[in-house]
Amino acid sequence: MPKKGKPPKKGKPPKLGELIHQEIFRRYGIPGLVVLFVLLAAAYVYWDWEKVKTLPGVKPVVTHFTRWPIRKADPNRYSILVAHLENDAQREHELLIIEALKEFEGVQTLRLDRTIPLEGPVPEVMEKRGQEEAQRYLKESGASVLIWGAVLSRGSSTVYKLYWTPAAGEARKPERYAAPLAEAQLSLPEVFWGDLAEILRLQVTSGATELEAQEGRYVADRLPPFIARVKQLLKASGERPGWNADARGATLVILGTAQHKLGEQSGQKRHLEEAITTHRAALKEYTRERAPLQWALTQNNLGSALCRLGERESGMERLKEAVAAYQEALKEGTRERVPLDWALTQYNLGNALQWLGAQHDGTEMLKETVSAYMSALEVLEATQAPYYVKKARASLLSAVALLREREKDKEVQSEFGPPANHGQDQTLILKSISPTNPFPSLIDQDPQGRWSSVGDGVGK
Repeated sequence: MPKKGKPPKKGKPPKLGELIHQEIFRRYGIPGLVVLFVLLAAAYVYWDWEKVKTLPGVKPVVTHFTRWPIRKADPNRYSILVAHLENDAQREHELLIIEALKEFEGVQTLRLDRTIPLEGPVPEVMEKRGQEEAQRYLKESGASVLIWGAVLSRGSSTVYKLYWTPAAGEARKPERYAAPLAEAQLSLPEVFWGDLAEILRLQVTSGATELEAQEGRYVADRLPPFIARVKQLLKASGERPGWNADARGATLVILGTAQHKLGEQSGQKRHLEEAITTHRAALKEYTRERAPLQWALTQNNLGSALCRLGERESGMERLKEAVAAYQEALKEGTRERVPLDWALTQYNLGNALQWLGAQHDGTEMLKETVSAYMSALEVLEATQAPYYVKKARASLLSAVALLREREKDKEVQSEFGPPANHGQDQTLILKSISPTNPFPSLIDQDPQGRWSSVGDGVGK
């Protein structure tokens, strides 16, 4: 008989996971275990994704591969790029800003699926890096302005600390704005719109300055997008905050000047006609009573566009309108107030009168032409503006020669001396009537880019 003893110990049943591991290893070896691990990890990530994507080291990788690409801005509109705000995890404040900006029709709003960090040990360094990063995004997208920053909260109070980084011009210091309240229909404060208007006007001015720096070069291919953007902006601004009469007037003057330049370089009259319409619209904003010097400047620019168009038309109506505009400009832009601008307007007046005088049989208008050029030359020589002096002298020579030729035909004795002989030295003619005698040395470059060729209207 068998000996009685303790029953044999029963072993613990193997775990299901172990059985699976053993079976896979028996059949497929280590590669099978690797595949199993990957499948299990994928299942875990899928079922607990909200937690996994916030783990250290995982979040930046997920962000990099899931964020939207940077969109390209519309070249025919000014555009505002809005980045994620720090401390705005649910993006609710960012969305409020974007929805508000979408109401500004004519200006494109784009979302930037990036956050520009501000938190760091040295705030000044972080701000500098942030501005540099913002400039890179602006360059890549072609947008006009990038809004970025952070949401600051304390108790029930919330404010936005926003940075306005422009594509052109200097970056502004950060501004703080009260977060929209439900009782205020979630609208952004008026100061926000005022700052936006200011930064957009800066883009207009910077664009105009960049084009003016190309004076004497062909820029007609670059002008249409600029003109389209400014038109859209003016159409959209309407009665919005920050767009008072001065702001609209200044923007209209820039638009009219660009249209004038496009008409000159493209040879298309319609652009000059648009420039005339635009300058007349600017005169409704820059009224003589409220802004006399700006009104005078705009009258001068209107005269220049009318004169250029008149040169291309058979009739004299445009030229007469140009003379009237220059004469209006001289009423406020006086020699005592703005001597250089007064002299340049006198020169422009002489140009228009000379074109008219050339089409008239008499000598009276040519005498007015010479008088206008001489008045301009007197001030230009006194202000030591050699380029302008050269232009005025050349135009005066032309007017005097035409006047004397006509007097010769009519056998009329002029206060400018006897009729000129064709072989006579024209320099001696000019010396005899110029306000000053010795000729200083002349230069060939326009240091301020105000004239593009002899006989052009001078813009200010």
